[in-house]
Amino acid sequence: MRIKVLRAATMPEAMARLRQELGPDAALLSTRPVPGGVEVTGGLEPAEAEEGDLLLIAPGGALVPRRFHFAASPTESAAALPRNGSAPGHSCNPEGRIHPRGEDATIHPRGEDARFHLRGEDARLHLRGEDARLHLRGEDARLHLRGEDARLHLRGEDARLHLRGEDAATLDFHRVPASLAARLAAAPLEASLEASLRFVRLPDGVARPLLLAGPPGAGKTLTCAKLAARRVLAGESPPLVVTADAERPAAAEQLAAFTRVLGATLAVAPTPAAAAAALARRAPGQPVLIDTAGMDPFMPEQARSLAALIAATGAAIVLVLPASMDAAEAADLARAFAALGARHLLPTRLDATRRIGAVLAAAAGGGLALCEAGTSPQVADGLTCLEPVWLSARLRRRSHLAPPSQEGNVP
Repeated sequence: MRIKVLRAATMPEAMARLRQELGPDAALLSTRPVPGGVEVTGGLEPAEAEEGDLLLIAPGGALVPRRFHFAASPTESAAALPRNGSAPGHSCNPEGRIHPRGEDATIHPRGEDARFHLRGEDARLHLRGEDARLHLRGEDARLHLRGEDARLHLRGEDARLHLRGEDAATLDFHRVPASLAARLAAAPLEASLEASLRFVRLPDGVARPLLLAGPPGAGKTLTCAKLAARRVLAGESPPLVVTADAERPAAAEQLAAFTRVLGATLAVAPTPAAAAAALARRAPGQPVLIDTAGMDPFMPEQARSLAALIAATGAAIVLVLPASMDAAEAADLARAFAALGARHLLPTRLDATRRIGAVLAAAAGGGLALCEAGTSPQVADGLTCLEPVWLSARLRRRSHLAPPSQEGNVP
């Protein structure tokens, strides 16, 4: 589809200019008021979509001949991207980002209350005074600290029940479906997450292209840019970025703004045949990221369209879902996309969503493997590797806000 954005003083004038630019068959896609008039976006759909629809946009913004084979070499233009902490390639460290520095680790052992309690005047009097010595060294103290009751309380069934009760309350807060919550609350949360859900590393897009699919507004385009930026900032060659989104007028322009900075070539492929033609021209060993239009998998025509793109590219499907969804709806969508071939789940907006039960419901409902999550709007460092320790800490924190210790120091 050819896209044109025009501004004019009046709507009739704008439509006349649009038809002059694109011809009498131009379709009006959107309008919005602007200072001094109106802005219209129009498009012209070719009568027949073939391989010739493939459009290649070089990093400098120039069109690339269709016989061009994409070079796979590092680029220095990635230095223009803002860095926030370490390189984004380090975001998938085994320890995660929240648990080692989270609320429990920073505030409880070292916080103000702890220092006051252990070092304050009252504490010194209590620990060093005559009464304290008698209490700590007396028979009652030994029985209390070392006796059977203490061991049972700290290590026994009561302690385990207490921890499970807290986890059950946490899962209820996040609106996790009852059957899944009962399964996860049966053991410590880290262990139950690892036993009930799958956690894997996201494929690199080399052996098979990586195709991002999901409902409209899930954040697929931004996620595609984040994945490309992480590779380039890690010193690796830029991927081939393909946009197969023929529905949203600004999709190609949005991705082109990122690929120019990254030194990557963008392939605009509105049809499965054009996407296959783009893959045929990639360099050996070059990874491929495919952005797609938002779609409803319950609409047969849209499901067939995605299935045709998957068949033409042989891609591995990653479902991109916003964490703010209703848990039951997320589970239904995950099952539908899994039927189309999705095997991985990448939730987004964890930095803007308090309750994230939809993430667990989608992973369990669709049998999808959790890989990474969108945890920042920043392109250069906006993804976090999902692992049981990180996810359990995020659930228990019951907040999308990072602990104070993490501000300005994101790995």
